[in-house]
Amino acid sequence: MKNSIALLGFMLATPALGATDVNLTIVGVGSQQSGSTGQAYTQFAGSMSGNCPYNIVYIDLSTEAGRGMLAIAMTARAANNPIIRVAARSCVP
Repeated sequence: MKNSIALLGFMLATPALGATDVNLTIVGVGSQQSGSTGQAYTQFAGSMSGNCPYNIVYIDLSTEAGRGMLAIAMTARAANNPIIRVAARSCVP
């Protein structure tokens, strides 16, 4: 899949802000706390709709879905591929 978008979406099971963004590139992925009950974050390039300071979206790692989203985020960052859809996100740690 040369030069194609390999990811189908990045949806967080957290309170929605009522905005959906498309084709965002992740410029940073990190962790706020250690262990599987911690919290990860992703930082996106460009501007996002809504009120996410510094374009940072948080991921709850206490669920399988959250850990799966972190895997998607890390893969997208490593491959420098855009995320097709970012919706229902949490901008608060």
